[in-house]
Amino acid sequence: MSQKFNRIPPIQFLVAFEAVARHQRFGAAAEELCVSQSAISHRIRELEKFLGVVLFERHTRSVELTLEGVRFLDQITDGLSCIDSAVRAIRTHREKVKLSILPSFARFWLLPRLVKFQKARPDILLEINSTTRLANIEKGEADISVRFGRMPNDDFVYEKLMDDEWFPVANRTYLDSLNVSNLADVIRTATLIEHKRQPWTPWLDLHGFAIPDKSHRLTFTDTALMIDAAMCCEGIALVRGSLVRDLISNGSLVRLSLTSLPSESAYWIISSKSNLQRTHLRAVFDWLHGLTQNHENDADQHTSDGKNLTFDEILSQKYGTQSKNHDQVGTPQN
Repeated sequence: MSQKFNRIPPIQFLVAFEAVARHQRFGAAAEELCVSQSAISHRIRELEKFLGVVLFERHTRSVELTLEGVRFLDQITDGLSCIDSAVRAIRTHREKVKLSILPSFARFWLLPRLVKFQKARPDILLEINSTTRLANIEKGEADISVRFGRMPNDDFVYEKLMDDEWFPVANRTYLDSLNVSNLADVIRTATLIEHKRQPWTPWLDLHGFAIPDKSHRLTFTDTALMIDAAMCCEGIALVRGSLVRDLISNGSLVRLSLTSLPSESAYWIISSKSNLQRTHLRAVFDWLHGLTQNHENDADQHTSDGKNLTFDEILSQKYGTQSKNHDQVGTPQN
């Protein structure tokens, strides 16, 4: 032991002293510390011997601090509290993983799935930086990054999380306000919400619709705001399916057509070889990759609680008709 601390009595003596002083009984202190009463008595005697003073006045069924005992207790209480805090901090230490992820993907896809991970891995603390900026993994700006784009650089370790597709969605209240009976009329009368990097034109061409001459447009550079606009009844939005499947499932949005435009980009999870040699980082990497497998399995599930309605079903409820094919509802007439 360092000479600086060679005059400090054993910690178990100090803990026993604090417990006895608080309870004013050896028996209660022994019960709290899960030791015998004789062990507590021994520790107090050894502490008094070490200090050269009497700390307690002994009575038949209780003890009382002497003046020296009161002074000693006052001086060591803060020190014991500091030691206790330091021990708790070490025992509850969580390995931090810095995750850089697109804001829209974090909000609509990751957040609903975080609770299960936190319960399964309480030893890992996720520090989530939602940003469109590419994080520099080599400089430590992120341990793991999730991006939407083409195949990453070979300098990194990467796995494809999922492909994606674009299709139109809307709030059911907004659709009802249009008072139309087919998809073609929806396209002609609705405000078309689009992302700057993915306009409506390719999807309209794929579906066989002409671009409405007098269509109202709302263009966003933020994917999450675009989805919010659709949920707030601002129009119909052309969105990435991965971000809205939960919203379709819970009834917040309605998918208007089974026709989808395959995305040229995909979601990728990116890290470095050195990062993935660390157990907790590999656990997060594998967890993210595993989630996409469950996502694909659940993508086509349909609930029967009345919330997850297709556009066809809404039309059937409203007009008492059911088309044979969802996309045929909106096919323009020649």
